[in-house]
Amino acid sequence: DMSQYVTGRDIAGILVAHTIQHMDTDDNELWRWESFDHYDILDVDNHVDLTLHTVDWTHCNSVEVDDDGNIILSTRNFNEITKINRQTGEIIWRLGGKKNQFQFINDTRGFGRQHDARRHSNGNLILFDNGHYIIPQYSSYVEYDLDEQNLTATLVRRYTRDESIFTLSRGGVQELPNDNTLISWGENINPFITEIN
Repeated sequence: DMSQYVTGRDIAGILVAHTIQHMDTDDNELWRWESFDHYDILDVDNHVDLTLHTVDWTHCNSVEVDDDGNIILSTRNFNEITKINRQTGEIIWRLGGKKNQFQFINDTRGFGRQHDARRHSNGNLILFDNGHYIIPQYSSYVEYDLDEQNLTATLVRRYTRDESIFTLSRGGVQELPNDNTLISWGENINPFITEIN
């Protein structure tokens, strides 16, 4: 019933959400996490139209098992990276978005409509920032040194190609065996990918 969130709206709307499941090799479910149980409907960024009959709510686009066994989840339509306790399902922290718990250091830009949040082998958090709705709009590789105790996110590096590339959707980052980073520029065609040291 979306009318309780947006005046006069659909009382039978469809909200597209996500579930994380851990399955064994025989497809038995070992663990499940439901976004409905842990996020508020209004956690979406202000560009998600809650007046539509069908709302792309969370738009989760990457899930990663962190070094400590917990889960790192990218929720694109919240502009948020969430860390989830693998045992209890409770949220450990929220980076970015309306419910941000971190102080950003050396970074006044943050990230918007991101993809592919990953833990780098050096312990930092890396992601592809689409930069959607951030002025000026450009896409970039972003790396943060996270202090999970004091809740600070220190920008280590942002690679932008001189702010010349912007892609509305898709995109990703990957650490390579040679310690370089591969950037996929999503729907951009020139370049498709870039490798940086």
